Amino acid sequence: CILVMSFSISGIASKSMEEEMVKMAADKARAIAVLVANQVDGDEIAKLRPGDEKLFVYTEAKELLSKLKKESNVLYMYTLYTDKSAVYYGVDGDRSVDYCPIGEVFPESYAFLHSVFEKGHSIAIEEITYEDDEYLITSYAPMYDSQGNIVCAIGVDYDAELIQADIDALQLSTL
Repeated sequence: CILVMSFSISGIASKSMEEEMVKMAADKARAIAVLVANQVDGDEIAKLRPGDEKLFVYTEAKELLSKLKKESNVLYMYTLYTDKSAVYYGVDGDRSVDYCPIGEVFPESYAFLHSVFEKGHSIAIEEITYEDDEYLITSYAPMYDSQGNIVCAIGVDYDAELIQADIDALQLSTL
């Protein structure tokens, strides 16, 4: 009976620690998204349209996102815009050939990101997702123009590989 109780308490403590580790990383991802949104010129980003990938404004924004991505332990950083029925990629900070061009449909729904686009809320998904062999924690923050209007959102996919490794080690230690 004591052994069973010990395993139960250990399992509860382990789950609580896992949740707190993910929450802390999600808070960090959200803070990064908000900071980046405040560093990018929303007036310039709002002007971009599909096919504008060769314009100086686009390449300048892409370089800035790429630089900020490297400095903040982020795997992916991108802007998003909406027509209130779907969400689309804007500027993708990915410098590889796999980047998403302006206007490519984003996989999350408008309803999911409504609070970012319409209410100015920043959100962080408090769970680790596994996509394309990478562990991610995703966050979104609104980006404003100089008039205070929300013109797009910034998306940040935080690298959660080390957090997942810590969680895996914690789970093994409680067995």
